Amino acid sequence: MVPFFNQTVAEQRGAHFKKRRAYREYAIQDGQLITGQNPFSAKAVARLLIQNLA
Repeated sequence: MVPFFNQTVAEQRGAHFKKRRAYREYAIQDGQLITGQNPFSAKAVARLLIQNLA
């Protein structure tokens, strides 16, 4: 059992929390950090990485 919601704690610390529907591809970039929401996002993360390496 987790005693808090990740979104609540992140926002309290100044984060801009974004969420999308579960089980859909979703990746985002912030500076040099590239991350995906779930395993379905692997291709989207790879596309962002390739764009940044070019």
